[in-house]
Amino acid sequence: MLPAGCRVTRELPALEATCDPAPLRGTLHFSNIAPDLELVAHVRTPDVAPRSLLLRADAPTVPLHDVASSTFPRYLDLGVEHILGGPDHLLFVVGLTLWVRRAMTVLATLTAFTAAHSLTLALATLEIIKLPGPPVEACIAVSIVLLARAIALDHDLSPGTSWRFAFACGLLHGFGFAGALAEVGLPRDAVAPALTAFNIGVELGQLAVAALVAVLAALAARLAPKLPLRRGLAYALGGIASAWTLERLLALGTPA
Repeated sequence: MLPAGCRVTRELPALEATCDPAPLRGTLHFSNIAPDLELVAHVRTPDVAPRSLLLRADAPTVPLHDVASSTFPRYLDLGVEHILGGPDHLLFVVGLTLWVRRAMTVLATLTAFTAAHSLTLALATLEIIKLPGPPVEACIAVSIVLLARAIALDHDLSPGTSWRFAFACGLLHGFGFAGALAEVGLPRDAVAPALTAFNIGVELGQLAVAALVAVLAALAARLAPKLPLRRGLAYALGGIASAWTLERLLALGTPA
């Protein structure tokens, strides 16, 4: 829905509208956005630098008077949603928490994971390095299998082992994040703030998941100290990841 004084100048391939200066202090509202659809709106006004922001079914409006402040929180939310809604990345974080256990080491390990996937996410988003999606997804599944094996073996961790492993796997997972982010798109004039917000959102989501897993693990250990819960979870994690690995490897040989 466009404010009064605005008119559509082009509908395809992207909707464009031109407005008289007066209505540009109002709000643009986009109705009937599908729940699984995300749009990027680019707004240019006479008195504000061009800005872009993400639109979804639960956030369908563009506040023209404050577009500049909208990009960061929206991509921050997207980062949190991605880690919570991405099963492979989510299980990797769960596995890291079960493997490391000590709070400060978990924090360092997750930070190394975030630093690594932030690097490759930026490189892929800026098209400096591009990798095909299906092999990356298969390798991500393999990384979870390796993590599950490490949990099941329950070997003592030497200093730096966990964060080195997390950093190496994070480089791979970043290309997976890039594939998901490419489906949404980034505002052309605010790539750096959007990427920063997305990565911060991912880190916040990871820390929330790790905290929840640590609390549940401590509670389970207190209630059932003799049950091999960690090893059982490791086998479950490895089984799921092995199935993903097989599925994704078979898909590599299937014609598109």
